[in-house]
This record gives sequence, C-alpha cells and structure tokens, in this order.
Amino acid sequence: MSGSGWPEVALCEAAGLLGLSTEGQRLLRIGHCAVIALPAHGLVARIARPGTPRDRLEGEMRFARYVHQAGLPVLPPADAVADCAIETTTGPVTFWPFVEATGAALDWRWLGETLRRLHALTPPAGMASLWDPLSVVKTRIERYGAASYARAERAQVLSAAYVRAKRILEDSSLVASVGLVHGDPTNVIVTADGPVLIDFDLSGVGPALWDVASVVVRHRRFGLSGDHVEAFHAAYGLDTGAYGIVDEFLRVRELLDCSFVLTLIGSHDTEAHDELDVRLRALRDPSDRSRWTPR
Repeated sequence: MSGSGWPEVALCEAAGLLGLSTEGQRLLRIGHCAVIALPAHGLVARIARPGTPRDRLEGEMRFARYVHQAGLPVLPPADAVADCAIETTTGPVTFWPFVEATGAALDWRWLGETLRRLHALTPPAGMASLWDPLSVVKTRIERYGAASYARAERAQVLSAAYVRAKRILEDSSLVASVGLVHGDPTNVIVTADGPVLIDFDLSGVGPALWDVASVVVRHRRFGLSGDHVEAFHAAYGLDTGAYGIVDEFLRVRELLDCSFVLTLIGSHDTEAHDELDVRLRALRDPSDRSRWTPR
C-alpha cells in the first residue's frame, strides 16, 4: 500500500509507538474506517477517521471483550498488543487478531443461534452503547452536503428519510425491549475454526429486532435467499408477531445502508454515484425493491 492519507499516517504513528513493523501492510477495506492487515504480526489495524473520539473505539473493544468472555464466537481485540485505542494525529487506532477467511458460505442458522445467545446476555453495568444509527446517518449527510460534488436533491431525500427514521426510533412501543446488540451482525468471517462476528462499531445496548432487520435487509436488497432468511428466523426463534416491528426497523436500516455509500462517493467515482441513485429509490418510494450492489 502506498500513499500518505489519514490511514497510512495513523498506522505509521501507532505502529511506531508499539514497535510494530508495517512491512507488507495490506489495505483490506475503507469506509467509515480503514482496515489494514499487518501480516508480519498476524494483526489487523482498524483506523478511525480524523475526529473520531478515542472512547468510541475503546467501546468497541469493551463490547467484543465482554461478549467473547461470555463464550460467544466473536473476535476479541489483540489486548496483548494494545488494550486501548492508540491516539494519533489523524485518528485513533485499535489492533485485532488477523484471521484468515476460508471462503466458505455463512450458515445462517449459526447466525440466528448466535444472535439469540447474544440477546439473552445481561448488559454489564456501565457499558457505553455505540448503537446510535441515526447519529451515523446525520454525520454522513452533513459531510456529503458540505462536499463540492453534493447534489441538493439527493441531500433533501436523505434528510427527509432521516426525519422519518427519527420518528420510528422515538416510538417507545418499538424500542421498549432492549439488550445487547451487535448492530451490524452480518459482519462475519468464516475461519477454519468456524465463524466469528467482527466489526463492533454499532454495538452496545439497543432493540434486539434491529439485529434481525439487519439480516432481513440482506434478503430485500442484497440477494440473500428466502430459504436462508427462513433458516435464520427459525434458529433465532422470531415470533411472527414481531414482523411489523422488524419492518419498521428495516426502513431505518435501509437509510443507514444508503448513507454508507456517501462515505465512498467522490467527485469522479461514477460507480458510487450510480449506486447511491439506485439506493435512493427506496427512500423516495417505500414499495421499491431494487437490488443493491454490496460495497
């Protein structure tokens, strides 16, 4: 990897403080954060964007640590390397074990069973929750609106959808039952030792059915088969009476996934612009069932 953007600068600073080599570093993905593999140490660095509070990343670490200690299949932080976020001039950095994906398909029954176990855990006293999807959406819309390539009509559609989503999450009947949630539970790596949950930036205390909606959106928008969704529901034990609540959360989840494209878009990124326009159809017309391209 070459360049001197915020991820590279942050990684270089953090690695220097910890005495780690960045030789052979490999960018795995970039969006709301950058994820860079350090093969020489068997580590992955998660690098937040400039301005992200260090406490937020440490909240991810605490959640993963607690759930892992409770016996669930999640990837814990690499505490032996750094048990807290490393502050740098361009964003905080955390370190996690590098795990190799086998390429095997995810067993959706496994995910249903794992989320059922997660949602049954008692949140520890004082756990700070990172589950605040609309805060993420709001920040992304504001950043897009300030960009030179922003289009006013798109920003208006996103802002109107934000207002609708806010009303949904303010409905006490929908969020009355809360507990530990992953927040984005299809973030799974299937390893030789089995699947593990990763990426805890929306984790914390929230409505359990949000996690369910985050699976259902894969069926509605990203091509997950109906059989896989049914297998997930059966393993999770979803009550048919909860479908209406899931559908409401699904509208908010779709807005979150629309806003994600805003983190990828640039003045000359034609593919991201086109994908955003496809996703915005769902915000303009609730009956739209356009297929979305995973990004």
